[in-house]
Amino acid sequence: MWLLALTGCLINADLHDQRADALMDADQDGFLFQDDCDDEDPAINPDAAEVCDGVDNNCDGTIDVDATDALDWYTDLDGDGYGTGETMGYGCEGAEGQSPADGDCNDADASVHPDADEWCDDLDHDCDGLFNEPNALDAQAWYRDGDLDGYGSPDQVELACAAPEGYADNDLDCDDHDATQPTTWYPDADGDGYGRDAAGLLTCDPADSYTRTSGDCDDADPQTYPGALERLDGEDSDCDGRGDLDDPDVMRRVPKGTFTMGSQTDEVGRFASENAHQVVLTHDVWISSTPVTQAFYEQVMGVNPSGYGACPTCPVDQVSWTDAALFMNQLSTDAGLPTCYACSVTGGITLCVPGLARYDCEGYRLPYEAEWEKAARAGTSTALHQGSLPAGAQGECVQRIALTGGSVMLDEVARYCYDGSPQPQPVATLRPNALGLYDMAGNVFEWTNDAWTFTLGDETDPRVWALNPDITIKGGSTRSEPKECRHAWRNSIPHAEPREDLGFRVALTAD
Repeated sequence: MWLLALTGCLINADLHDQRADALMDADQDGFLFQDDCDDEDPAINPDAAEVCDGVDNNCDGTIDVDATDALDWYTDLDGDGYGTGETMGYGCEGAEGQSPADGDCNDADASVHPDADEWCDDLDHDCDGLFNEPNALDAQAWYRDGDLDGYGSPDQVELACAAPEGYADNDLDCDDHDATQPTTWYPDADGDGYGRDAAGLLTCDPADSYTRTSGDCDDADPQTYPGALERLDGEDSDCDGRGDLDDPDVMRRVPKGTFTMGSQTDEVGRFASENAHQVVLTHDVWISSTPVTQAFYEQVMGVNPSGYGACPTCPVDQVSWTDAALFMNQLSTDAGLPTCYACSVTGGITLCVPGLARYDCEGYRLPYEAEWEKAARAGTSTALHQGSLPAGAQGECVQRIALTGGSVMLDEVARYCYDGSPQPQPVATLRPNALGLYDMAGNVFEWTNDAWTFTLGDETDPRVWALNPDITIKGGSTRSEPKECRHAWRNSIPHAEPREDLGFRVALTAD
């Protein structure tokens, strides 16, 4: 319909009405402004659903009443977000101490509710009517133990709070069809066949560097392990927890008694000063199983005087008799024992003499010549503890020498000129005698506690001491001909003269 306006213009009446109506429903939600309580929000109108949002969505003059998303509310005494019992109300908000979720099976414990983590503690934390479930956070892995040997298979595992029947708490079985148990293996870094106790690994498939034997007290030293040869070197080589001088493997007891000292007139290589005679020793004596090593000398004295450079397990050399006496005094002092030598310094020169009668000193000392020879013989009467030299062998340094009376070669018991090197060698690498003493027939000559005298006779507890500058030495050295390896061999060296082929060993009166 078209109308003629006063202005003389034609007007479309329908379009005019539509535009007028539009101006009265601004949010286009189908409700005119006079009926719409918020004509700027199309979601709010008389036909809208009331929801819990703090707004009068349906324009009924109330807020959040009869909201479509209102909730039931339950008593929640422990504040864990879950209530229990009957519904205490319905609405958008609950009262204090209420929660919109129910299902709490223990409203006095906030750790118990339907969404709680399960634990292995005999409680139903998640209110499902079960406890100690496999999904418990602290459930343990259990392994199928088909052969019931206490070790399970890594291929069959279950989580549970307690061991299921036929399951073990480890996956260490080498073969779950055979009751063969795994073995504890120990890391063996030094390859000596013994590993460290504290690092044991129970396994069926150890690494190559592991061993089945434990007890190594120094896994960086292949010469240190249980049962290793103990040396007089300041180290606990056999891992028995005892110091060198407290270890019977180091200090060997030589029994008292009567023996023939010296050599018979027909002994090959004999010298005139070796007249045979009877000696009676009235006291047992401890004698070190090896000569004092460079390592032990340096530990006690703080220096290593050896002429051939560092070799910790070689005999110390380049020590005079006075140096040996000073070593014994220091060793005694360190052990809380009385010293056996009276030492004085005159004009910068140190002079030591035995300070007490033969057996009166309880400290460490050098062995007397008779003690040394009885210890070397170890109850034998042959030239060496493993036999005697055959005729013509007294000066032989090129060919190997078979000792008489057995199948032992001289180079199996003595370091002598056959070795081809004048340098002292590591101790205790050849055969010991019956008392467990090494290197008594060769490696370095050894100082004794007696001054030199050419002729000896029958005597009880012989002791030779005078203002004689020469000291008796025994044993052989790497520079010796075979004749000097014999136990009766003896010679003298000035007491103040250190040599590269001369060392000593430790003695201590036993009773």
